[in-house]
Amino acid sequence: MFRNHDRILTSHGGSLPRPADVRSHVLAKAAGHAFDEAALDRELSHGIQNAVREQMAAGLDLVNDGELSKVNFKFYTQSRIGGFEMLPAEQGRRLDITARDQVRYADYFRANPVPWLKNPPTTRPVCVRDLHYVGQVDLARDIANLKNAGAAYGTAGLFMTALAPSSIEHWMANRHYADDEAFVRAIAEVMRTEYEAISAAGFLLQIDAPDLLDAWNCHPNMSVAEYRAHTEMRIDVLNDALRNIPREKIRIHVCWGSYHGPHSDDIPLADMIDLIFRVKAGCYNIEASSPGHAHEMAVFETIKLPHDTSLMPGVVGHFCDQLEHPLAV
Repeated sequence: MFRNHDRILTSHGGSLPRPADVRSHVLAKAAGHAFDEAALDRELSHGIQNAVREQMAAGLDLVNDGELSKVNFKFYTQSRIGGFEMLPAEQGRRLDITARDQVRYADYFRANPVPWLKNPPTTRPVCVRDLHYVGQVDLARDIANLKNAGAAYGTAGLFMTALAPSSIEHWMANRHYADDEAFVRAIAEVMRTEYEAISAAGFLLQIDAPDLLDAWNCHPNMSVAEYRAHTEMRIDVLNDALRNIPREKIRIHVCWGSYHGPHSDDIPLADMIDLIFRVKAGCYNIEASSPGHAHEMAVFETIKLPHDTSLMPGVVGHFCDQLEHPLAV
């Protein structure tokens, strides 16, 4: 874990704006359309060099590749895992993080539909056989690009993101494994390949696990006790997938979902923080800038971090239409 006793180190959540040429090629690849692989390789290499340079120029200490090769969670998942088929949407499952809000604010969402409500997908990934890892080429390219950019600009603080098993569960339905736990454990064992490769490359591994908090909104009929049990199992599975990586080489990101909407029924941090702290991580990155959750940093006045770990509160948001003033940040 990167530490500094003289000042607070700075970093960010992972995803940065993609250059237009990179975005067009990555979207084409994700959609299965024809694209120029050599051009994409060049554009990613150049784009990641610029991303690292600009992060350092902005004063960030711990930087990454901007996730330039990963257009979104869904396509990233599909590029890393085999064993699914794209089936008609009604045959799959997509957990909806606006579900609780839609119950109370149906008129709002009719007037302001989020993208997946406005243009619902026609197909969804469905697990139909044993899952296996297929992302070796893309992962090797991501690692090489970040290593090269880090060496070019002399930064020692490099991190790379990977999606948690239970967040992948959001994007893929299960028709093969006996139950939810067997399915999540299969995803975890597949993704362990990626987690360990990122750590072995010398990067800080950031596990993106928004589902640990935002899945509450996906299950509007669950009580807090039921949701805690739901989350506990998924944390145990994640920890098992991280078993070969030292705690200090891992940080975890959690949030309440970045969709535009009221967020009035998000689960309080106080109801979940003890479980979040059970994740094997040396640093906990928790959303702390949104109007609905900025006040929740007060929980740390009474709830202490696990020994020898650190807190990374997110003090600049990305789902609010207003920009935070630098003096407020």
